[in-house]
Amino acid sequence: MARINLNYNEIAKGMAKLNQDFKKQGKAGDKAVQNVLNRGLTSVRKSAVKQAATEIGIPQKPLKRRFKWRRAKPGNLQVTITARTRGINAINAGAKPTETGYAKGPYEWQGAFRVNSRYGVPIAVQRYGKKRYPLKPAEIGSKFVYREVQRGLDTAASHFQRVVYSREMAKEIRKQHRKLLDK
Repeated sequence: MARINLNYNEIAKGMAKLNQDFKKQGKAGDKAVQNVLNRGLTSVRKSAVKQAATEIGIPQKPLKRRFKWRRAKPGNLQVTITARTRGINAINAGAKPTETGYAKGPYEWQGAFRVNSRYGVPIAVQRYGKKRYPLKPAEIGSKFVYREVQRGLDTAASHFQRVVYSREMAKEIRKQHRKLLDK
């Protein structure tokens, strides 16, 4: 399971001026941080899925379903993105049947065939013994999926913390100031 946390206290350590502004604003400051973190959550998630799907060589759709997230609240200024990193079955990855099994891009599963799982979902399996029932799923390995998803999450989160956060925070502060002045 790949996981990344974006915590306001960790991000804002070097931004003393911003911290002073937020203490003066009270709840409006917490709301501004919440908005920025939640927008950042969306951008981090999208870029992590895009990067991981490109590296693995599959469409983004099977990876998007594996991501779960927890949004920031004014009382808890932290977002969490979690991704399930089990192996991706050949059919879910978009593999097409060939004469010898299934294939998708650089991946090829010799002797794989389609069956319905006990939940009625089509999956690809391979025999690994001489008898009828020793079957194993034909899938992209979980260690490779974990490595690429974690790399995508780390890259996207560090880009958000280094580049995007301060710019978005300045925009949100101006927006909150305008709201206060309009009242």
